[in-house]
Amino acid sequence: MRAVWLPSLIGYRPPSSQARRGDGVLQPGVFRGTTGTLRWRQNLASGWLWTSTAGTQRLRTDDRLVFAFGCSSESRWDRFCSDGSMDVYDYRSENERRRVDAFNSSLTGQMQLLGLRHEFTFSALRSRMLDRPAQAQAFNGIGTGSVLADFSLAPDGQALEPNTRRDERSLELSLQDRMVLGPRHSLWLGFRHTRLQRSSERTDGSGAVDDRRDFTTPWLALTGQLSARTMAFVSYGEGVELDVAPNRSRYINAGQALPALRSRQTEMGLKHQDPRLRWQVSVFDITRPLSADAGSCDEAASCTRVRDGHTRNRGLEISAATTAGAWTADLSAAWLHSTRESAWVNPAVNGQRSLNLPRHTLRAQLQYLWPGMNGLRSSLRVSHEGSRQVTIEEPLMLPSWTTLDLNTHLDTRFLGRPTRWTVGVDNFLNRHFWRESPLQFGHHYLYPGSPRTLRVYMSTAL
Repeated sequence: MRAVWLPSLIGYRPPSSQARRGDGVLQPGVFRGTTGTLRWRQNLASGWLWTSTAGTQRLRTDDRLVFAFGCSSESRWDRFCSDGSMDVYDYRSENERRRVDAFNSSLTGQMQLLGLRHEFTFSALRSRMLDRPAQAQAFNGIGTGSVLADFSLAPDGQALEPNTRRDERSLELSLQDRMVLGPRHSLWLGFRHTRLQRSSERTDGSGAVDDRRDFTTPWLALTGQLSARTMAFVSYGEGVELDVAPNRSRYINAGQALPALRSRQTEMGLKHQDPRLRWQVSVFDITRPLSADAGSCDEAASCTRVRDGHTRNRGLEISAATTAGAWTADLSAAWLHSTRESAWVNPAVNGQRSLNLPRHTLRAQLQYLWPGMNGLRSSLRVSHEGSRQVTIEEPLMLPSWTTLDLNTHLDTRFLGRPTRWTVGVDNFLNRHFWRESPLQFGHHYLYPGSPRTLRVYMSTAL
């Protein structure tokens, strides 16, 4: 475990795939899955196209993890102790079974209507997700550890906490219509009607909830050709945001689905494309609802997961690419101003910067196509992300970071099939940095960036 340089404020969560030792036997998490997809397309009269897709997924999981969470000795549950120690838990949810089925049909085509050409897309999507844990779950404290020293603790796999069975079913009907208003302008109209049915029940028969809702979300855009290669656009759209309360006994509504709420996005910008230069610039305003924990959240049934205001994200995005002979350069940059609004669980956060979001990001790549080498190309990629706010109460910031990646690709044929060979080095300078610091289940965690990593792989079409 890497030592945390801010142990009094930030926790470190081991990867979920990390094996652990329980009852003297190594017990890793086990994930098995079977998936399948079938698609059928049929050309109809007058250029109309019918497409149907059916997919299914069967998952079985033995989810096992030893993880650090909070500091009971200092009554702090969102971070580690000031001396770098932390409470450690043994989590096990055995024999989980999940089933996901989806069926989608769409019809696309065009026609003249009211003197305008219309390009229509009609679609219907029906989906179902069944989450069936076979038994209760283990969520047991097994002692304390420290980020400053190795430690060993006895496991405790007793399944004492009820688990949650969940069903989610949805039906979505959507229509999109592109109307050609003239040689330079198009109007895009669309809507999606969603019917949601979400139910849950604890494995001990308690906490049964059934939530049924209908949403109609619109989408609207207007595009205009300023020249043969430059286009302006403006758009507005809405979506649906879903959340579920954590499946822990401290939550009164553990495992239950929260009310679905709307998100909204407005965007406008310019696009340009010619054989040598491509660029885009856009500004956006996005509002997304958030959830928070209400209550003391320090013992069983002391916490409720609730909807709590929203974040407002306003920003600017710029991207450009150019090609000159064997060289290709790509650049993208974004500036984001994100703040909390309308929070009632902790009104003091209103107007504050949103957690774990950088104010600016930058990506740049320079690629060289080796002449006479039949698809051999090398690239250098630079990634930079600005600082992030980590906690609400203290002005603690996660420092900005920059990494450099090197890659070489070769496109060829292997056994008559198109094949790509890649050799790459991520984080070539081996920078040590914290990639992000999310707030998960009411606890702050640090996620370290990957060290220098060599990648060699091949992909081919069968």
